[in-house]
Amino acid sequence: MRLLSLPVGNDLIEVHVCMWTGKEKVYWNGEQVSSKWHCFGSRHFFTVDAPGGEGIDTVRVLTSYGIMGYRYDVFYNDQCLLASGRTDISLVNKGSWDQPKQKVVHVSRKPAEELSLKELEEQLV
Repeated sequence: MRLLSLPVGNDLIEVHVCMWTGKEKVYWNGEQVSSKWHCFGSRHFFTVDAPGGEGIDTVRVLTSYGIMGYRYDVFYNDQCLLASGRTDISLVNKGSWDQPKQKVVHVSRKPAEELSLKELEEQLV
């Protein structure tokens, strides 16, 4: 079940959760970039090529679950894009993040001229 869809420029971050299995998956433009088991939340971290092709951007998605339901925090290059009501974004800085223990997934971008007409149509739908 998709619980979050967040546009980031021309890109899209999605969080899917299976309530039966406890599996949480994060997608970047339809490509799965992270998958974890969650009990009361998890941390997802991945990198993507910068839109201009110069450099690498980092993305962090934090999820948690409690009595008040799900909460999400999304950071793009350590800039807060989405924060739940319980997150104090004034205290968030680079030093507050634990290094990811899993292998970090990197998503490459295709140059615009390499996209076929069918791929462009699929992105628009």
